Amino acid sequence: MAKFMKYSVWTSVLAGWMLTAILSPAQIIVQQGIVKVSGLAPLTTVNTLLTNYGTITQQGALITESDLLNYGSYDATNAKLVLQGENQRVLSESLTVAQLHLKSNGTTTLEGNLEILESLLLEEGLLQVGEPSRLTLNEAATITQNNESSYVWGSVTRQGTGSKFFPVGTRNEYAPLTLTNVRGNNPLVRVQYAPVANQPYWSQTQLAGNYEGSSITVTFPSRNPDYEFYPEQLTITARASQEQTETILASDLAQLDLPRITISSTLPTALPWISVGFLTEEAEEEIYVPNAFSPEAPNPEDRVIKVYGRYLSHQNFYFGIQDVWGRWIYQTTSLEDALSTGWTSSQISSAPAQFRYVASGQFLSGKPFQSSDTIIKF
Repeated sequence: MAKFMKYSVWTSVLAGWMLTAILSPAQIIVQQGIVKVSGLAPLTTVNTLLTNYGTITQQGALITESDLLNYGSYDATNAKLVLQGENQRVLSESLTVAQLHLKSNGTTTLEGNLEILESLLLEEGLLQVGEPSRLTLNEAATITQNNESSYVWGSVTRQGTGSKFFPVGTRNEYAPLTLTNVRGNNPLVRVQYAPVANQPYWSQTQLAGNYEGSSITVTFPSRNPDYEFYPEQLTITARASQEQTETILASDLAQLDLPRITISSTLPTALPWISVGFLTEEAEEEIYVPNAFSPEAPNPEDRVIKVYGRYLSHQNFYFGIQDVWGRWIYQTTSLEDALSTGWTSSQISSAPAQFRYVASGQFLSGKPFQSSDTIIKF
């Protein structure tokens, strides 16, 4: 049976009392009164469940290796809280700390509201912040990230203007967003990464103040081959909702560090849904397949049947060739293969013959295409 250490002492008794260490497997339950966690020592470590129903005033640095459940008052406005437990839980309706250091062996879950006044250090592990919980960094707070495997799974809320970095992602994907030159009057903006299938999406929500928009930089793991194939056409898009027509923001050239892509917008926006798309004109989208070839042609391009086109998408692509009896002699769903290699005629007889091709798919704009015609071998 677990031991319980109950501190039911009164304020007058503990005016200068210092809590230094409690050993597992006990639980610390602050029932009433005031407990002062002093910074007299360099670090104070609590490796047991800490449940507070009274008042805790923390000064200096406190390391917690287990759950922290705050149902009372917890003042850490001049203190540093280090979370280094394995899959621990931090519960508090309202908790304000000067510094938060994430050094977790797994996932730390925030349930409630945590405000950071000075700095957030992400060293190891994930910090999960799901609805309706909120992790807020005030205007002066900074973020330091030791590696890209430590970030916030869920949403990050930041206050103020200037440049604001949001180290957000899902459980398995890190996809940070930076708002550059945030404009407005004391805006409070929450950002969350919410991908849909192969499409990256970020939501930015104004919670308070007046947010007039900003330029945006996003980094995300590429699961869409179109992004790798046409990086020069990539742009950041903004929408009022995921279902509405997108607004294309002028962008700098996308940087590929596969499997990750970084892209920045040059135009500001305050629209809530951010994603990526392609800056193309539908009039420039085209597809062409030759209707004749010869295995003995002097030009190697005239000996094969390939697809030629502009701004074709890898998504839902198909290219196939049938002989005169309707048998499929070539099929591929790889746009890259159809554009670069295609179908070679080395295995067919030298006699003239007739074939038929079918090509279908979509352009980068999403507009579908389907093409079919006869091919003659000379």
